[in-house]
Amino acid sequence: MKHWSLSLRAGIFLIFFLSLLAFFAPQLSSQDPNLIELQNRFSSPSLQQPMGTDQNGRDIMGQVLFGARVSLTLAFAVVASSVLIGLLVGCLAGYFGGWVDSFFMRVVDIVFAFPGFLLVLTLAAISQGGSLIHLVFIMALTGWAGYARLIRGEVLHLKHKEYILNSEALGANHKRKILVHLVPNLWPPILVHASFGMAMTIVTESSLSFLGVGVPPETASWGSLLNSSRHFLLEAPYMSIFPGLALLLTVLAFNLLGEGLQDQLSPHVQNKHIL
Repeated sequence: MKHWSLSLRAGIFLIFFLSLLAFFAPQLSSQDPNLIELQNRFSSPSLQQPMGTDQNGRDIMGQVLFGARVSLTLAFAVVASSVLIGLLVGCLAGYFGGWVDSFFMRVVDIVFAFPGFLLVLTLAAISQGGSLIHLVFIMALTGWAGYARLIRGEVLHLKHKEYILNSEALGANHKRKILVHLVPNLWPPILVHASFGMAMTIVTESSLSFLGVGVPPETASWGSLLNSSRHFLLEAPYMSIFPGLALLLTVLAFNLLGEGLQDQLSPHVQNKHIL
């Protein structure tokens, strides 16, 4: 029986805890995070407002909690979309090979030819003022290539396995071999890659929002909170500390999850527990 590593347990716990905070954001927030109260601006952290207020008197705790909703939802949507596109492209390229493989891999090479963040930044700046859906589309458009290359490599390795050849001898068609025999065995590396992808997506979204081309201005975001707080680092340092800690913990949680899954699902660990 395999034992969960400390990093895997810590990652799952942190993600579950952060997800609960994001889900119950309306109940945990003392007031509407967008409510402006100029008479209450720059209030230090207190029992009523544990994270204080910003330059407009808005509750920072509410903004951080609703920002968690935005970051987690957007990251999940981007990674899920990227995985689906990468799964389709990688399976087709690795399974059929030939010109199909050459065509899709040249498209992947074109995507990788551009610096990832700069490409996302350029596309986000062009469509500035769009919705969260636009941002998900832009980030998925540039994020699927890594999954496609990973899945293609796994398919090239798996399609020569004995159980695949046996299913072919029994008359299984291409669709059945891919969906029933190949795809279920692709999930371990996909889950590991997706865990690290969640962390990278959250950092990318925060960086875009920090630069002013991320989520819409009326939407709470850790990046936009850090951007607005940089002007008040000496006057109200808590304005940047709490969004920064939230971003740090979330990225750490998904990195711990990825490392734990990598150790848990690797053949070396599996063999070690069998012995």
